[in-house]
Amino acid sequence: ISYVILTIKFTYEEYIMNERIKDICLKLYENNILCTKENLAAEYNVTIKTIENTLKPYSEEIIYDKKLKRYRFTNLLPKYIPYKIFYKIFKESINDSFLKEDFFIIDNLVNNDNNLFMIETEKLSDMSKKIIIFTLAINNNCVLEVEYTTNGEESYSRFIKPHTIFKDTFSYYCFISYEKRNNENIGELRSFRFDKIGEIKLVEYIENEIFKKNIYGNKYGEYKKDKYVILIFNKNSASFFQDSGLFNKPEYEVIIGLNSEHVTVKMYYRNLDLEVISILQRWMPQIRIHPDDPKKKEIENQIKYNSDLFLMGTSI
Repeated sequence: ISYVILTIKFTYEEYIMNERIKDICLKLYENNILCTKENLAAEYNVTIKTIENTLKPYSEEIIYDKKLKRYRFTNLLPKYIPYKIFYKIFKESINDSFLKEDFFIIDNLVNNDNNLFMIETEKLSDMSKKIIIFTLAINNNCVLEVEYTTNGEESYSRFIKPHTIFKDTFSYYCFISYEKRNNENIGELRSFRFDKIGEIKLVEYIENEIFKKNIYGNKYGEYKKDKYVILIFNKNSASFFQDSGLFNKPEYEVIIGLNSEHVTVKMYYRNLDLEVISILQRWMPQIRIHPDDPKKKEIENQIKYNSDLFLMGTSI
């Protein structure tokens, strides 16, 4: 009987330790800054020595950084990622082709309620790996050196600070700023497309600076509060944009009349032709420019010019 009790006790302690490791892994992904020995000990109501002993067998994956005075992953691409974190990062892309294989693998292994299920990162796509690396770099305030290929197929290397990951249409981007090691364009904000990013190198963990920022924009850049047009939506177009969640996106700000016959909306933009005019051309007359908008004449002239070219069978 004593033997059975001891076996059950050992199994329970082992279970608790495994669950604790998974939970710490979750915290290292979500809020690494709080993963000090003191915070973790208080969180689990144990001693600092217990935290050290809990993590000691996993030293190849999780280390205590004496400079940062907290735990962190050994690499920016850890061996495992909790399902909860993976879903949080990629939930908008479940149907995207580049992630279909990843979700297929996961779907065969995990119950959606099991948030602490661990996914082996080595089996994921290269795109997923890059986005996970950038996610951890942002949360850990890491300077990166990345190889980037421009639309002209020229590649170059830059030292960057990553700030915000976002999705624009079918592609993932990250707002980054150029770090001082570049010796030029220091602090300049750019958007990097993930499928244009090549090799990624960790350069340095930065103390006393927060890289994560709420930057709103699109692939053309950050939205500016003074760069917008006022649009009027009729009931049908407003209903479509509301039901599709488009009004929840940062480029739209409903001013007057949601759920009424006409809805007045402020639309922030970076490129007038490719963003504002293209939407008006697709939706007119259900969406129109506000009669008092300063750019009304310019937009109407451009739409007329585009229409004339289309009728003549001429491209710009």
